[in-house]
Amino acid sequence: MKLLTKTNQFYFIFLLLIAPVIITVDYFLIRHFVNSEVNEILKHEGERIKYHLNREGVFPDYTYLLDTTLIQAPPSSSYNLKDTLIFDAYANEFIPYREYEFTTLVGNDTLGISIRHVLLEMNKLILWAFVSTVLVFIIMVSGVFFINQKISKWAWKPFYNLSLIHISEPTRPR
Repeated sequence: MKLLTKTNQFYFIFLLLIAPVIITVDYFLIRHFVNSEVNEILKHEGERIKYHLNREGVFPDYTYLLDTTLIQAPPSSSYNLKDTLIFDAYANEFIPYREYEFTTLVGNDTLGISIRHVLLEMNKLILWAFVSTVLVFIIMVSGVFFINQKISKWAWKPFYNLSLIHISEPTRPR
């Protein structure tokens, strides 16, 4: 039983040492997936705007922040994604946004279009997903540790009971 207890202690120490690495990787993976989803949403909306402009010549109904500028150069297929802070006078603070810039041809004019999506909700989503994942990880590790302790005690109990039985020395025949 002492061997199992010592082994469990080593497993627990190993998990405590590796947990910060797992938690850090988990945070960056969640952040990457959420941010890539925001990028995909912005790119999709950009394609929708291009399609609507080419088909009807006017902007579609749109819920994201939108800026347009007339550009003298021909349209390019490149785009630019960046993070920016915009001051919100109502909240009296800077709000983080992801900005997607692209160009499109409208009639004979090249139009530079910039759309923005607020990242505030995304940061909260990342934080809550991270916290819940860490809590689940801690509960699972603790549960496995304590369940393993109970199972080990239960499995080895019959052997301890055998050690309490006194076995006499065998006698030699005469």
